[in-house]
Amino acid sequence: MFIQKGLNLVFIQVPKPRFFISSLLSQIISLINLDAGYKTCAGRPASLGYETKDANTYANWTVDYLKYDNCDPDGTPPEKRYPVMRDALNASGRPIFFSMCGMFHK
Repeated sequence: MFIQKGLNLVFIQVPKPRFFISSLLSQIISLINLDAGYKTCAGRPASLGYETKDANTYANWTVDYLKYDNCDPDGTPPEKRYPVMRDALNASGRPIFFSMCGMFHK
């Protein structure tokens, strides 16, 4: 066998499978794409009206990055809706990078 003490033939770190899967899942969950409207661009439920609940959920999940789109809006300008999520994220107690989509659908 060419794997010895966590290194492969060319001495590159080889993850232990159980730790790798756990780490991989944590990386997947640390990036979230959500929406400031009623539904996401994919038609799933979004955050409008649930910003605080969603921000606290993501903080509990140890999310690091939130990409916030603007599909299916309620007519309120993004300049008024986006700060609601910003404030909820700031109040969650976890630093989460907040990336706001610049495409504004009407």
